[in-house]
Amino acid sequence: MMREKPRCIYFNYPVWYMFAWDHLRAGFRTFRIDRIVDACLVEQPFKVKAFEAFSHLIETDTPITL
Repeated sequence: MMREKPRCIYFNYPVWYMFAWDHLRAGFRTFRIDRIVDACLVEQPFKVKAFEAFSHLIETDTPITL
């Protein structure tokens, strides 16, 4: 089971992305939302931060498929 901590959700036409902290890889990663095949709801709340807080990291990342 992968565990991600979402930090930013953004739209890069025509795809939505989630920029998140990946606990398994101990680093930030970009996930294509349309390719997430299994997700579960957790009770733990999180605060989505502004795109500008992560834009410099997102520019150098490559989206992955879950």
